[in-house]
Amino acid sequence: MNSGKQEQTVFILIMLFTTVILCSCNDLSRKTGKCIDEEKSKYYRYGRRDKEKIFYFGNAYLGNTPKEIKDADFETFTILSTYWAKDKNAVYWRNDRITGPDIASFTAIPTSSDSEDGQDIIKDKNYVYYLKSETSGLLIVEDADPATFQDLGMYGRNYWAMDQKHIFLNYEIFNADRTSFEIIDDLFSKDNGHLFMNDFKLNYSEKVNADELKLLNPHYIRTNTHVYFFEGSPNTPVSFPIQDITSIEMFNSNRNIMKADGKLFIKGLWYKDRNLNVAALKYVGGSSYFNDGNYIFYCGWNSDQMFRVSSDVNSFATIDDFGKDSKHVYHRNKIIEDADPATFKYDDETDKAYDSKNQFTYDARQNKYVKSEKKK
Repeated sequence: MNSGKQEQTVFILIMLFTTVILCSCNDLSRKTGKCIDEEKSKYYRYGRRDKEKIFYFGNAYLGNTPKEIKDADFETFTILSTYWAKDKNAVYWRNDRITGPDIASFTAIPTSSDSEDGQDIIKDKNYVYYLKSETSGLLIVEDADPATFQDLGMYGRNYWAMDQKHIFLNYEIFNADRTSFEIIDDLFSKDNGHLFMNDFKLNYSEKVNADELKLLNPHYIRTNTHVYFFEGSPNTPVSFPIQDITSIEMFNSNRNIMKADGKLFIKGLWYKDRNLNVAALKYVGGSSYFNDGNYIFYCGWNSDQMFRVSSDVNSFATIDDFGKDSKHVYHRNKIIEDADPATFKYDDETDKAYDSKNQFTYDARQNKYVKSEKKK
């Protein structure tokens, strides 16, 4: 079979598959009628033929099947939030019947973290709950006061909340002074005497003068005497003393790198290279290219070292993730063999690199761009 016929066959199969999916979705959707309370949830629906049946219907375009909520009481069925509902007999998570909570006082309050993930404050008159997984049911947030429990927001992988007595991190009591507690960003928080570094289940604290704390970027924070670096899981915090806070220079092109006291730090560690002119080092473009006046260096997002790329600092220029000088083209810190720097181009929309003669394709096994046949 020639290539033209193969392409035609593949196209026909794709169209048939798409038609089947769409038809299936339409057939499934005929079981359901209008939304019960569209402002609160687009997923809970009445039956189309039997108006007193109640369905939970996920995304039709993904081929989800409407699931009837068996034994739901039509007269008292109430939508609480995107994924929560109740009637006089039970509480429902999507189409699953949940037992345990006090039904009359049970509520699910959408929070600032609520999108399509069902992040609600779920509680009754006795307890605050959280849904650990779809199969584990509701778990009680220990020592949480349902009357005063409030959402503080989702920061990175950290969900924060508080009540009249406690701060909660991911539904567990967090040992911090409640009256002075403050969330700084995704990885850092503080109270009146501590800096906290948090990433889901990783929790570290340092005694600091909290009034001096200043966030330098998402990974670095400082007092007047120390700088702290925390990347999150699986890394532990790194700290180092600093003599002159005015000497701090950040490279937001690469958040792992900073200068202070005439030293270069990568991931919070002093990077020592006698051939590196730290004082002159500056970001010059691309993903992570730097120039110290003598050499061009590359330091990627996950790297802990500076790779020397070129000594031709005067002709060096960047094109997206690529660099070039008068002799070579580079992808990160590797030379692209046979690439012509004078005519090299990169098309971000098609992710194609090429020069006047050749096309270059990324080879994942070799972790570099290699020459390939240029398509006309």
